[in-house]
Amino acid sequence: MESVKMINNYLRTAILIAVLLIFSICSASAEALLNTGEKAPDFSLKDMSGKTVSLSGLSKEKAVVLLFWSTWSANSPKALKRFDEYYRKYKDKGIQVLGVNADNQTIADEDMAAIRKLTGELNISFPVLPDRGLKTFHNYGIIALPSTVVITEGKIAYVMPGLPLVGTEDLFDYLLVLAGEPPRKTVKPGYAPRYDAIANANLARRFVGNKMYPMAYPLFQKAIDNDPKYLAAYIELAKLYELEGKNDEAEKTLRKALSVEAENEVAMTELGHLLAITGKAGEAVEILNKENKRHLLNGLKRTKI
Repeated sequence: MESVKMINNYLRTAILIAVLLIFSICSASAEALLNTGEKAPDFSLKDMSGKTVSLSGLSKEKAVVLLFWSTWSANSPKALKRFDEYYRKYKDKGIQVLGVNADNQTIADEDMAAIRKLTGELNISFPVLPDRGLKTFHNYGIIALPSTVVITEGKIAYVMPGLPLVGTEDLFDYLLVLAGEPPRKTVKPGYAPRYDAIANANLARRFVGNKMYPMAYPLFQKAIDNDPKYLAAYIELAKLYELEGKNDEAEKTLRKALSVEAENEVAMTELGHLLAITGKAGEAVEILNKENKRHLLNGLKRTKI
């Protein structure tokens, strides 16, 4: 019985992934993704109690925050909890948070049960809206889950795919200002990956997680083409090559990553590991020693008075 349930869950996830892939390919990447300043598409969805919630019905709110999430997305619980803390504190300041669930194209009874279970465990207080048919999901051009869209005065004001460490803090700084609070002091990142690159890489990772490797390769490559500076896509693609025993391709990909950022510690470590297991011990030791020396020098700089 348990194995049948696992198979059903896998099939439903695979179907959703296929839908996301088709949408990703047909959208011609960035051209179909909503940009800041564009009019926000209206929607009308029912919450968990059956009450209809629409964007047009929230026109008096200072801001509407849409959190697109799913029960199968690893970072969605973190996002739900973080936005619930914000909502509880600032809901009386004209801020409305809505959790748009995108578990599956068709929301079955067991999906609803999973949604209720997770949101109940997290004690989520803002409205949760199952997106039956994924119409709102598609209209907003969402590919990565979780993703956040902030709407002010009926227009897209802020878009954040995923739950990146620095990007999330920048978003909440923006939300604090919307709620009338002074911004916290943050360090502005020197580089932020393109939205379409992140989206394609996230979708590729999901294919890898479901062992659908042939579907992942072109998406990782597309992420690199979208943003040649996005090192994570190179590294994930190299790991996939290594997983399938394509060590030459993995090595070439990591060297390309290092040609973009010569001292990227993750790429250097991955290349050192790969060289070590493919019989190139001398170069592996050289690379890993270089990385260890760099760490030591950085440590000395930090401790220098």
